[in-house]
Amino acid sequence: MNLRRAIGEYVNQGRELLTRLRSPEEGPTVTRVDLHILRVQLFLLDHEVANMQQMKKPPAPPETANVQRKKKPSSPV
Repeated sequence: MNLRRAIGEYVNQGRELLTRLRSPEEGPTVTRVDLHILRVQLFLLDHEVANMQQMKKPPAPPETANVQRKKKPSSPV
């Protein structure tokens, strides 16, 4: 299975889980341990995605603050 497909399936399952967590029948039955496990998994996923985004950022341009540019001579008006 390719990664893009796995991400799509994860998002779909996350939507279903969100609906179930909000439901008056199932939401109150979730245990503190279940919530902790879910929170840890989301934390790990969030950090991994942040690392991936950081790696995919374009490189910063070289600093030009110390570069002096020649000024064009002003023309008489």
